[in-house]
Amino acid sequence: MCLFGKFRYLGGKFYQNCKLQTSLFHVDYSMKWTFVELIPFAGLGLFGGIIGSLFIWANIKWCRFRKANKTLGNNPVKEVLVVTLITAFVSYFNPYTRRSSSSLIRQLFDRCGPEDFMMDLCDYQNKTFSFDKNAFIDLILALIIKLILTIFTFGIKVPAGLFVPSLAMGAIAGRLLGITVEGIAKNAEIHNTIWSCQVGKDCVMPGLYAMVGAAAVLGGVTRMTVSLVVIMFELTGSLEFIVPTMVATMFAKWIGDAFYKMGIYDAHIDLNGYPFLDNKGEYPYSTVAIQVMKPGPGKMQSFQNLFNFLGGGMLRVITQDTMTVG
Repeated sequence: MCLFGKFRYLGGKFYQNCKLQTSLFHVDYSMKWTFVELIPFAGLGLFGGIIGSLFIWANIKWCRFRKANKTLGNNPVKEVLVVTLITAFVSYFNPYTRRSSSSLIRQLFDRCGPEDFMMDLCDYQNKTFSFDKNAFIDLILALIIKLILTIFTFGIKVPAGLFVPSLAMGAIAGRLLGITVEGIAKNAEIHNTIWSCQVGKDCVMPGLYAMVGAAAVLGGVTRMTVSLVVIMFELTGSLEFIVPTMVATMFAKWIGDAFYKMGIYDAHIDLNGYPFLDNKGEYPYSTVAIQVMKPGPGKMQSFQNLFNFLGGGMLRVITQDTMTVG
């Protein structure tokens, strides 16, 4: 008996998918990616680096304005209420922003099966790739809305995360690119020459592009590399798609560093003035501690006594019962 499962409507009946899933966004693709697809995967990395740098720049600008503006700085509750109302109003009219981000990511990662013919994301397969323009426009608008709302949301006085919104933005962009590449492959009939698969069979997985795009945008925002690949593997449970994720993540890192040197967390540390020594930074200071420190009032005699106890500067070895204790 299956207690938890995914219900699907097919042939006038409801069927329950009772496969055991140990990951949050489990993917189960029947096809393999091809070497030529590394080009669009790298393109997703390019997009992730650019959109990540844009997000960091805009968010830091807004947070700096918030710190300088007394009205916003002294009324954090009102700011949260205004952002909440605007988010609810703007998100309601788009079917992809109206639902939760986790549900949206799961849908974008999923592959189109025979039971999904009613979905806008999969309906184009029954129309010879004349993709529903309304759904395409809705996805583009959802990407723009999520980007703008996340810029103003990250940094307000509520526990607002960044991973899921970044994954959602990347998944939307990746799904759009995957549908485009799939349409090109279908219409150009280049299955045997490039994709090396049978005519009439699906050769491109838009869900895989959504997964790679999610990693690319999150990498462009946070500038993570190896740890991000491991996170994506744990979220999807897809070990065979590690290489596309690595390609997109590295391109996002390189392009992001070219446009904006710091990741979002490093940028906020620098904005708030927290003491942080970056391992990639250079600190040309030759001053030692004795040159900037001096004993406080009443402490000079204690230091003099300690100095005399050590034999005028010579270190002593303290032993007890033939054992060294200090």
